[in-house]
Amino acid sequence: MKKISLFTLSALVGGLLFFSSCTKETIETDKANGAVLQENDVPDGRKTITYSVSVVSANGCQTGRVAGISGARVTLVQGAVTVTRTTNQSGVAVFTNLGPGQVTGYAEAPGAVGMNFTAVLNTSSEVSDKDLVEFAASMVALFETNGKAQGFVRADWDLNAVTPASFDRPVSIPGNPRMKVDYTLTSATYLTAVNGTPTATPRSGTLTAVSLDKVSFSGNVITDGSYFINNVPTIPSGYGLSATLNMVDFGIPAPAGSTSNRQRVFRMVPVPLSTVLTPCSDDLYIPDQLLNLLP
Repeated sequence: MKKISLFTLSALVGGLLFFSSCTKETIETDKANGAVLQENDVPDGRKTITYSVSVVSANGCQTGRVAGISGARVTLVQGAVTVTRTTNQSGVAVFTNLGPGQVTGYAEAPGAVGMNFTAVLNTSSEVSDKDLVEFAASMVALFETNGKAQGFVRADWDLNAVTPASFDRPVSIPGNPRMKVDYTLTSATYLTAVNGTPTATPRSGTLTAVSLDKVSFSGNVITDGSYFINNVPTIPSGYGLSATLNMVDFGIPAPAGSTSNRQRVFRMVPVPLSTVLTPCSDDLYIPDQLLNLLP
């Protein structure tokens, strides 16, 4: 076995101490100069958004204010990802791990008209090496289908009336004319109701577009001239919803002995219903509608 001389051992130890001292001194100097603060100077934390959608009834008959709808379904689409959540007891559905940008959604609940919506999710300018979670929220108000449109149509079915006041309530109508209630939603009014007063920088979750899933409800006029259209949306104030009662043009055969075989065609002038189909009202009866005979 070879022996290490005292000189050789001393030189080796001295070299290690010199290297250690130089390395420590170099690192301390670099730190003082701000050169070695972290692995890099670019924050690389991941930022995600937790998005809450509150589904409420626009009618508010029981409390006089909007109320969350438990058990509603909210479907959200961002990019190629589609997720569906059910609202909790407070009417809120929560979506996690979303990114900034536009999302489209659809909210539905039993006894209400579904609503399509678009929202924009924003993130703050804060940056960090740590993962960050930010929050966004929207409110979607649904219109309950708890209304009923009912009444009678009258017309000069046998062509013997002198004035509209003497138009007949028919004993029998051949066929079944279709009565319908058509709805229109003014988006700007609705968006103000759910978003609040617009601000210079819209908050994250602000709705930017909405549309009703169903806009027309219909029912037949039966042989005695009466009609019933059940389960139509009632119209709360302040949300931009309006409705019109109308009838599809209705033709009946020419009377016996007529010199013309041309059908008699009747048309109704559309009637606004916004003051009739009001929420929480038991009186949804519509006055008799007079049908005009087309030339």
